[in-house]
Amino acid sequence: MVAQDTSPVIEPQRLPRLGEGSNQTDRFSAALDPLFARLDDRDIYDYLRFVFRLSEHIRYYGINDVTHTYESDSSADIAISGHVQNWQPFFSNGLIALAVVAREPIQTSLHDLTLGFSRLQYRSDALELLTLMDDLYGRLATWEALFPASDAFRKVLAQVRLDRAFIALGEQTQKLRDQVDAEPGRNPEITQYRESFLAITGEMSRFYDGVVRTANESLAVRVEQHDHEPHIGLLLSFLELFEQQRDHLNQLGDRHLQFYFRDVLSMQPRDYQADTAYLTVELAKNTHIHQLDAGTEIKAGKDAHGAERVFTLAEDFVANRAKVAQVRSVFQSHNRVYAAADSRTLDGFSEPMPEQSPTWKPFRNQQFPLARQGVATSSPLLRLGSGERTIRLRFVLDVSFSDEIVVFGQDFAVSYSSPKGWAVANEVAAHIDGNIVELVIRLDMQADAVVDYSPELHVEADARFDDLFYRTDETAYPVIRCAWVTNSPTRYRAASVLQKAGVVDWSIHVEVDNVQGLIVANDTGVLKPLKPFLPLGPVPRLGSQLYIGHPEVFAKTLDSVSLSWDWVDAPTNLNTHYRAYQLSRTGVNFTFEVAALTYQGWQSSANVFTFDSGNLFVNQFSVQQSDHDQGPFNDLLNHTPDDLTLPSFNDVSPTLPGGFLRFKLTGPSFGFGHSAYAALHQRAVINATKPVEPSDAEINALRAPYTPLWENLQLNYRASLHWLADDINADRTGDRTLDRDGDRGAHQGSMRRHSVVDRDRSLMRLAALSAFGFRWQEPGQDLFFVPLSEPASLYLGIEGLLENQSVSLLFQFAEGTADPFISGKPEIHWEYLLPAANHDSQEHGLAAHAQWQTIDGVDIVLDTTEQFLQTGIVRLRIPAVPAVGEYATDMPAGLLWLRLTANNDPRLFNDLISVTAQATQARFENRNNSLEHLLTPLPAGTLSKLKQRNSRIKAIEQPLETQGGQGVEDSRHYYQRVSERLRHKDRAIQAWDYERLVLEQFPEVFKAHCLNHTGKAVRAAGDGIEQYNETRPGFVTLVVVPTLKNTHPKFRSTPAVKQATLRRIEAYLRQKTSPWVTLEVRNPSYEQVIVAGTVQFYDHIIERAFYLEKLRTELDDFLTPWATDMARLSLGGRMYKSVILNFIEERDYVDYLKDFDVTINVNGQERRFEEELRTSSSLSLLVSSHQHRLSLC
Repeated sequence: MVAQDTSPVIEPQRLPRLGEGSNQTDRFSAALDPLFARLDDRDIYDYLRFVFRLSEHIRYYGINDVTHTYESDSSADIAISGHVQNWQPFFSNGLIALAVVAREPIQTSLHDLTLGFSRLQYRSDALELLTLMDDLYGRLATWEALFPASDAFRKVLAQVRLDRAFIALGEQTQKLRDQVDAEPGRNPEITQYRESFLAITGEMSRFYDGVVRTANESLAVRVEQHDHEPHIGLLLSFLELFEQQRDHLNQLGDRHLQFYFRDVLSMQPRDYQADTAYLTVELAKNTHIHQLDAGTEIKAGKDAHGAERVFTLAEDFVANRAKVAQVRSVFQSHNRVYAAADSRTLDGFSEPMPEQSPTWKPFRNQQFPLARQGVATSSPLLRLGSGERTIRLRFVLDVSFSDEIVVFGQDFAVSYSSPKGWAVANEVAAHIDGNIVELVIRLDMQADAVVDYSPELHVEADARFDDLFYRTDETAYPVIRCAWVTNSPTRYRAASVLQKAGVVDWSIHVEVDNVQGLIVANDTGVLKPLKPFLPLGPVPRLGSQLYIGHPEVFAKTLDSVSLSWDWVDAPTNLNTHYRAYQLSRTGVNFTFEVAALTYQGWQSSANVFTFDSGNLFVNQFSVQQSDHDQGPFNDLLNHTPDDLTLPSFNDVSPTLPGGFLRFKLTGPSFGFGHSAYAALHQRAVINATKPVEPSDAEINALRAPYTPLWENLQLNYRASLHWLADDINADRTGDRTLDRDGDRGAHQGSMRRHSVVDRDRSLMRLAALSAFGFRWQEPGQDLFFVPLSEPASLYLGIEGLLENQSVSLLFQFAEGTADPFISGKPEIHWEYLLPAANHDSQEHGLAAHAQWQTIDGVDIVLDTTEQFLQTGIVRLRIPAVPAVGEYATDMPAGLLWLRLTANNDPRLFNDLISVTAQATQARFENRNNSLEHLLTPLPAGTLSKLKQRNSRIKAIEQPLETQGGQGVEDSRHYYQRVSERLRHKDRAIQAWDYERLVLEQFPEVFKAHCLNHTGKAVRAAGDGIEQYNETRPGFVTLVVVPTLKNTHPKFRSTPAVKQATLRRIEAYLRQKTSPWVTLEVRNPSYEQVIVAGTVQFYDHIIERAFYLEKLRTELDDFLTPWATDMARLSLGGRMYKSVILNFIEERDYVDYLKDFDVTINVNGQERRFEEELRTSSSLSLLVSSHQHRLSLC
C-alpha cells in the first residue's frame, strides 16, 4: 500500500542544467551533411522557370528578319517593322507556366511583408508596403495570363481570383490605403493599423499556399506526360542530364570532408565486421565421435549478385552424441520452494509454452508446482494388512528445536504402498519435543492395506513428480512416504532447521488392534473365528490343542501380542460348577503349554500358562495372579524369520517356518470333565435312588462339564524396530512383562520384547525425499531432510555423453527479459552429479550417496554467455566419471546431470528459449561477396549443408539468425563519429563528452544525460531511501535510457538498460575520465503520476465501463508520450495539473470531472503539488502509474 505524504515537499538542492542530455537522433549536426551548403540547389522546375525568364531577354530573328537586317542600312526601320521578337513565345505553354507558379518565391515576399508590418511606425513605410501588397494581390492575374486559355490550371487560378474572400482582401487593402492617405502631408503614428495589415497578409498567405501546392502537384504529373512539344522534350532531356553535373558539383563538400578526415587526419571509416552463426551438429547413425576441423566450409546461400556465400568454422570442433534430454529447476521465493520436472513447460511438467512466447525462466517461475522434501521409510514391519493400525515414526535429531518451530500433521502429505497403488493417509499427527520429531499415522479398518512396493503398481499419481522411489534391484518392502511441501513461512522456518539436523536415532513402532484374517485351528481342523467356535473341540481332553496364526503378525519380532475373546454360556463360577467333581481344595486349575512354530519346529515355552495366572477368565471367576515381571514367554517371540517374511498359508503345518502359537491343555488330568462326567453322574443317580437313605444332594450338585465356546476372538500386537548410530550407546535391554489390556473386559495375554539393533538395521531403510528423487540416509551421518540447493538451480540431464568427452551447450536467451532494476552481478556455479562407487553401505542393501562436484574454471573451456547474460556457448570438460548408474537416486537415472546454481537474485537472468548440445560457431568469409546480409541478418536455417559432403555428419542446423555483423561504415556515421572525436578527443571531461562517448560505443542506448557534481547520498532522516546530492564536487552520475527496440514489452513503460550493459559502460568510461572522478552509471528513477477524480460521461454514453478504461489508456499515452516518440523523453521534467485536467475534459465522451487531484509516487510516498508537478531529482522521469484512481459519478 502506498503511503500518503501530506507534508510539504522539500526539494533537494538541484543545480540548473543547461540541457537535457544527448540522444541518438540529435547527434548528427546538419552542417556535417555534404549537401548542407550546396553550390547549386536548384531542381528541374527551377531551371524551367529560369529558362522562361531568360527567354524574355533573348531576341529572336526570323529568316526574313535576318535578310532584312543585312540589306537595310537603318536599324530603326527594323524596329519599326515589328519583326524583332524574343524567345518567350516558344515557352508560353502550360508546363512552363506551372513551373513559374510553383517556383515563384511567394513566401519570401509574404515574409518580407510580415516583417515590414511588424516594424511599421510611419505612413511612408505603410505606403511602400501597400504598393507591395498591390503587386502581390495582382500576382494571380499575372500568372493566369501565362497559361493558354484552354489550360485547366488557368481555370483554377481564375476561381481563386474570383473568390469572394480573395476579392475582399483587395477591398480591405484599398480601405487601408484610403485610411493611410486620409490626411496627405502628415506623417501620423499608424501602429494602430499594424494588426489589420498582418491579418490581410496572413489570409493572402493562405490563398497563395494553396495555389502553389496545387501547382506543384500538377507539375509533377505533367512532366511525366509524353505529349510535350519537341523543343520542350529536348529541353527536359537536357535538364535531366544537367542534374548529373549539378550533383557532381554539389559533391564538393563531401570531397572536402573526405580529404580532411581521411588524408589530413588519417581517420578512416570502419571496415565491415563479419557476422557469425551458431550451428548444431548431428552425427550419422553409427558415428559416436567426429572432429570438424577449423575452416570447414558451410554453405549459406547466395548473395545479391548470385555468388555463393560461405561460412567457415572458427575452430576445431569435436562432435559426439551427447544431447540435452531433460531440463529441471528448483528455486525458493517468498517462503516457498518450487520445483519443475520440465522447466521448458508453462506449468513445470506438461503444458507447452505458447507459440507466440516460447521463452521460459531458467531459475524462477511461480506457476511451477511446489517442491517436495520429507522422508520415506521402508521395512517389512510395515506390512499391515488390516485392523486399527497406528504407525509411529520417531526420529531423534542432533539439534533441539526452539519454540518458534512448529510442525503439524497436515504439514506432511503421507502416502503408502497399497494394493491399489499409492494410498493417502488422512489422519496424521506430528509432534516436536526438544530434539525428537514423531509422526503418528493412523489407518482405520476401512483403510487399504499396507503392502510391498511394486514398481509396476505404485506409479506416481501426480504427473508433476517422478516415479523415483525404489529404482534399485533390492528387495522391495512396504513404503511410507511423508512428503513435505514448503508453502508458508511457518513451514519454511521448520524446513530450514530440518534440513540442517542430523539423524541420531530413528525407530518404527506399529500398533495393530483387531487383526483380521486370523487362522484358527484345533485337533478337528480349521475353525471359522468370525462365528462362535469350540477352541478345544466338542470334547476337550488332556492334550487338546488350539492353534492361532497369522502370516503378518507372527513373522514380526513383536514387542507384545494379546488375545481376547468372549466366552459363550460360560458358568458363573467354575469352582461351584465343578465342586461335585471332587477336585482339590484350591479349586479348578487349568494349565496350558504355550509353543511357537519356528523353522525348527514347535518351540515350547519353559513356563506353563494357567487360567488364573494368565487372566483368561478374569470376568468369569476370580483367579490368583502370578508375578510375571520376568517375561516368561519372551522366548516365544524371538523365533521369527530373519527377513520378517513368511509364506502365505491357510492352515497349520509343522513344515511352516513360523506363523502360529499353540495352546495345549496340560491340566487338570480330566480336562474339562467330559471323561469323568458319565461315572460321576451314574454314581449320583445310584445315590439318589438307593432304597436306604437316598440322597439327591450329589445329583443336584453335579453339573454337566463345560465345553469352551468362544466368539469375538481378537488379536492385538505391538512391534518396533530401532536404529542407533554407531557412536550412540546401544544398550537396549529392558523389561519384558506380560501385560493386561482389558479390552472389552475380556481376558488378554500380552508378551513384550525389544529388537536387536544389528538385526533391525537390516530391516529398516530411511530415505530423504528430494525434489526429483531420494537419498538413502545413514543415521549419524546424514541430515533429516535433503538440503535444498541455493535459492535457484537449473538441472540439465545430458544423455549419451561418454567418459572423457566434453559437451558444448548453446544457450539461447530472450534478450531484455531480465529485470534491469535489480542490481548485482550475476554468477553461475557449475556442478555435475558424481555417483558414489559401490561401497560397504551396500552390504545392507543401501545405496551410496551421489555427490555434486564443482566444475572448476579450467574445465569450463568456453563461456560466451557472460554468466548467462546473453546467447552463447558453454563448453565443459567433464572429468572421467562413470555414467550415472542405478545407485544415484538423487536425480533420474541414465543421465549425466549438471546443476547450474544462481548465486544472485534469479531476476538478474534473462529468460531462456532453448538449450541445445553439440553447438559450435561459424564465421562469414568474404569471397568478393556483396555484404547486404550484414545489415539484415541471415534467418535461422540458412546454413544447413557442408560444402564438402561428410558421410559422418547427418545434419547441420542453424537455430538462430546470424549476429554480430556490421557493414562498412556509411559516410553519415563516419562524419558524425569523427566530428565528435575531434571535440572530446577520446576523453571524458565535460558532460557532452560523457554522453557522446557512450552513445557512440553503445548504440543500444538512446539517451544519455550526464549530471556533474551529482552523487549518491542518504537522507538525513535515516530511512535508507536513496537520494542524490547535486552539489557534490568530484561526483559524476550518468543516466542512460535504452532504445525501445531493445526493451522487452513488460518494461516498455519503464525502459531500462540491463545491468550488464551498465557495468560495461562504467568500465568503458573509467578508461576515459580522471581517476579522481567518482562515477556512477545508472538507469533513471521512474516516478509515477497518479490521477484521481470522479468522471461524468455524457448521457448518450452507454458503455460506461468501456469508456472509463479507454480514458485510463488515453491518459497513460498522454502522460508517457515518449512511449511512441523517444525524442520527447525528458529527464528531470515537469508537468502541470491544469494541462492534465484540460486533456481529460477535451475527451469527446467526458462531460465533467470533479474531485480532481494528481500525485507523484516517489519511493512509495505520494507527493502533492499545487500546480507544477516536478520530479524529485534530475535523475528522475515522470511516467504514468497505470493505476489511476478514476471512478464514475
